[in-house]
Amino acid sequence: MKKIFVLMLCLGLYGCVTPLSGELEKIKIGMTREELVKAVGKPRAIKAQGNVEYLTYFKDGSHFVRLINGVVEAFGVWGDFDSIKDPTLKVKTEENIKAQSDAVVVKDLYSELEKLKKLRDEGIISKEEFEKEKKKLLDKY
Repeated sequence: MKKIFVLMLCLGLYGCVTPLSGELEKIKIGMTREELVKAVGKPRAIKAQGNVEYLTYFKDGSHFVRLINGVVEAFGVWGDFDSIKDPTLKVKTEENIKAQSDAVVVKDLYSELEKLKKLRDEGIISKEEFEKEKKKLLDKY
């Protein structure tokens, strides 16, 4: 019974080791793409956006190498180093924030001009004061 347990344990451990695991030890941060491919071979798949590339290794695609500007920046199992996040998420978020802040600025300018117009229309400020304050607002925004 002990022999069967040891045999099962050895087979289980062997199943966890993949042929490329020794190859991954050859990867170093700062390697060029060409050095990487020479050291560990061609990747199973490549994903890229802008200057960032993800090279996937193993049949199940469980390991990756992230290159920035053609240089190894990170490597490991999917899930390490935020590798499972959508790389476009930050870009989308930054674009959304900018669009929202631009809308707020336009709304604020509009509101301020509306208030100023109301003051002029009610005779609280003169036409000259209105023009002077309007110019200040337009210069500000």
